[in-house]
Amino acid sequence: MSGRRLLAGVLALTLAACGGGNATGQGFSRTWRNDGGESIARLEQEQRTLPKAANTPVAVGVTAKGLRGVALPDGDVWHVTTQVDVVPSVAGNLVIATGGDELFALDAKTGKKQWSVPAQGRRLRGAADDGGTTVVALGGDRPGDSLLLFVDRAGAVVFEAEPEPEIGVPGARGGVAFVPFGDQYVVALEIPTGRELARVLLRDLVSRSLNVGGTLYFGEQAFVRYDDAIRFASSNKANRFVFPVRPLPGNPRWLGSGQAVAAVDDSARSRIRLFALPNASGDGQGLANGAYAATYFRVVYAFTPPKGGLLFADALPAEAVGGAAFASGFAFCDASGKVHLYGATGGRSKTLDLGERIRACEVDGSALTLPAGTPRGPLVQQIDATLSNLEPDMAAAAGLLIDELGRLPDPDVTRVLIALAQNSRIINEQRTLVRRLLSERRSGSDEMLAALARHYDFVSGEQPPPVGPLADALAAMKESRAAAPLARHLNDPATSEEDVEHAARALEVVGTAAEVEDLRTFFALYRATATSTELVNAVISVASTLLRVGGAEGKAIVDRAGLDPLTLPEVRKALAALTAKPAPAASSGG
Repeated sequence: MSGRRLLAGVLALTLAACGGGNATGQGFSRTWRNDGGESIARLEQEQRTLPKAANTPVAVGVTAKGLRGVALPDGDVWHVTTQVDVVPSVAGNLVIATGGDELFALDAKTGKKQWSVPAQGRRLRGAADDGGTTVVALGGDRPGDSLLLFVDRAGAVVFEAEPEPEIGVPGARGGVAFVPFGDQYVVALEIPTGRELARVLLRDLVSRSLNVGGTLYFGEQAFVRYDDAIRFASSNKANRFVFPVRPLPGNPRWLGSGQAVAAVDDSARSRIRLFALPNASGDGQGLANGAYAATYFRVVYAFTPPKGGLLFADALPAEAVGGAAFASGFAFCDASGKVHLYGATGGRSKTLDLGERIRACEVDGSALTLPAGTPRGPLVQQIDATLSNLEPDMAAAAGLLIDELGRLPDPDVTRVLIALAQNSRIINEQRTLVRRLLSERRSGSDEMLAALARHYDFVSGEQPPPVGPLADALAAMKESRAAAPLARHLNDPATSEEDVEHAARALEVVGTAAEVEDLRTFFALYRATATSTELVNAVISVASTLLRVGGAEGKAIVDRAGLDPLTLPEVRKALAALTAKPAPAASSGG
């Protein structure tokens, strides 16, 4: 919480504690004593049997010329040419926006203008609708410039107020407006009079109302549900929704402050977002879909609490500029004007086209249940396909996906990691991660052996395999079939010195008498000429393997090298220590 908002909240609590009685009708007065939830409980009981009205499922994009929208999941695209200076809000069956100092409402399904009124120099913060009246919160560019309007279907402003405390995104239900203010209060105002009916004090930061399939929630980072437990909000015993978010690239935000104008944001921040909804059934504390989604420019992915395991991943054709979680499923808008619908587990449900590039997108579908969609294969295939569609500047998201890939037990992971290790487009940090994950694999030995059978090809440009990580993994699995290809890579000039060291160390475990000729060649070439620590270590490992599998001839080779003054001093010292040990039992191979 910012210092300004924290100070405002403390001041509000102080004034409330010192104020007079519990009489309603004081609107946004701070001289209100906490009534222990009595007034809000009475109101909630009166409204409990009202039918729940969800917002119309719709996606609305902000274009250079105005707005383009489509009712979800399969409506017709509509467009309106007008000035727009905010990301619109969906309120009941209306789309609300400001532009050109005008506040206007459009039919969510057709785009037809329903009414417009002066915006009085303010811009939209948010809006709600109870089926007959629209409740709108607007703000200026300076603190303390809040404006609250009630607008009926004929476009008449039936109530207007300029509260001193900052107000946030309102809610509405059954002739009552619910307006967050002062960071910790929600006041219930009668429509159309604006008379205060009830008020509730929340112990969480509150600047927003959410309409989740017709159920109201109040909060900002955590949300309290408007139900029969709302009376306990001030004692932290109401039904409260909050979800744990794992660390993600760019530290995406969920909703942000409802006291801020809903300005169109062309910065990178608008491309890095979280999308989640409470599951309004039961106590309303769980997540719809059992998961939350996030975007990082073109990457979309979803995660399941509490540990935040990856549920699905995909790459959009263009950068994400909006999205939403549904009762079941997700939607993501990209800058090209496409609206991508996914089932709850990541199957592709449908892609809609708004027909024009968009700068921002508002999606509401809290009551919408999408079909599972077309399966996109196991998670390893989804990660592989996503990574193959990313540019090098998507390194942060790619790193997360690679890390998730390494956690999967699927043997096919090994193939993908090998391909990534040979991919010249990935950055060094990612390559290092891929090599580490590959060295830790304990499945996919056939893929590893097939990779080791390949060597650098100057003509085709095929890159050498990641010999070092493969050697580590195969040695840990004690895979004797790896001995011959590893021995051949020892003498391949395309094998890096680091990988040579790892291959030689692996041969200490899996090498057999069948590899003696390759071992002798390497030992003869480098015992006197090794110019790096890696090569010196490799020479010593090869000597150890010769002693183990080379029989009398192998021991004689090592003994002679230990006496030869041309052998590097550090190698001679190590050979002396090796030959002083009892000879290891020779491997019979295979």
